[in-house]
Amino acid sequence: MNPLSMNPLSKNPLSKNLSSKNPAFSPFCFSLDRENFSGEFATREQARYAGLAAALLSNSVVDAVYVAKRQPVDPQGDHHADRIVADMRERMRIKFAQENFLDDVNEQQLADLDAAVEYAIAHWLNRHQLGPAPRLVSLSEYPVTHPNHLSPARLDKSAGLEVTAEEVTEQGQEIES
Repeated sequence: MNPLSMNPLSKNPLSKNLSSKNPAFSPFCFSLDRENFSGEFATREQARYAGLAAALLSNSVVDAVYVAKRQPVDPQGDHHADRIVADMRERMRIKFAQENFLDDVNEQQLADLDAAVEYAIAHWLNRHQLGPAPRLVSLSEYPVTHPNHLSPARLDKSAGLEVTAEEVTEQGQEIES
């Protein structure tokens, strides 16, 4: 595949991996301490539910589950063509006394070079796992209820709250065993 014929925005391997258009990219994650985020979930609700489940299994007291959306960060692999051409001209002038090297490069050729360089940089970052970490945006906080004991409790998926046996009995529902 010729990188010069490719659209760098649609074929950039980093943008493919960190894009909402990629079905494998799950933008939501959760944290129990608002600092260390984990998991990859398709929806905020899934991340919240997983965070609440992790809070219940945690050995420490967790007051809240935090859910954030990952936003891809541009690795700044574009707009390097002008500098590359200028550096190549300077090196050829110094080493071989060629004053006119690459003087006839037009805007389309620079755009083609820039697309190829961006593609190469993105592949290099991806291959060596050096791409920028996504930003965390749209942070939501969900308080965690702490019951006295966990055995008769269940996690209500729709509300994201723990419901104790007493609360369920008052509502006239049966507890699932």
